[in-house]
Amino acid sequence: MATRGFSCLLLLSIEIDLSVKRWM
Repeated sequence: MATRGFSCLLLLSIEIDLSVKRWM
């Protein structure tokens, strides 16, 4: 479960990074 949570967090951070680049 810890690994799954880490994966979700990693994907979320990547999505945020892409969103920030898109807005900029």
